[in-house]
Amino acid sequence: MLLSLIQTFQVFDTIAVLTNGGPNGATDVLLYKIQRDSFVSLKVGYGSALTVVFLILLGLFAIAQGLASRKREG
Repeated sequence: MLLSLIQTFQVFDTIAVLTNGGPNGATDVLLYKIQRDSFVSLKVGYGSALTVVFLILLGLFAIAQGLASRKREG
């Protein structure tokens, strides 16, 4: 389950190519929003803040996965 959550953050290319954010942002994900705000809208500070949030979330998921795998081993 944790791996599936981490992989949901990696769908940037699919959204960018197929839907371009969709109607009224219906298919937006965090990585697509970071790219759009940083490079299209030129809100570099806001995009940087979103990147920090993304890294924190990814770190928390990695820690949770590590704890879950330790419980299975021991």
